Amino acid sequence: MKGEIRTLQLPVKLTQEEMLQRGERMGIVIHELNEIEVKRKAAADSFKTDRERLEEERQLLGSELKNKAKIVDVEVKSRPDWTNGKIETVRLDSMEVVAVRDMTASERQKTFDVGN
Repeated sequence: MKGEIRTLQLPVKLTQEEMLQRGERMGIVIHELNEIEVKRKAAADSFKTDRERLEEERQLLGSELKNKAKIVDVEVKSRPDWTNGKIETVRLDSMEVVAVRDMTASERQKTFDVGN
């Protein structure tokens, strides 16, 4: 090892020109980092939106599987049950009663279209 030449990493003062170059480069790097951060946030928002949409769909599918039924728009009609003082909501596709409630005082005084 005696007299052997080797290389070491040691500090060397920057010249004025090197300081200016590094300052310019620092500005460019900061700008590029800011652009990347904006893109990252946009991508994260997009991923979040996609995830939320899929989680909603998963919840809906799970509910449909559990209940073995899906929720769809079905035409219904309200009809009076004068004997019991109730209003029945009836599905028009199957004539099944899907809801029953008490008549209001004013409903007891009105006439209803009782046609099918």
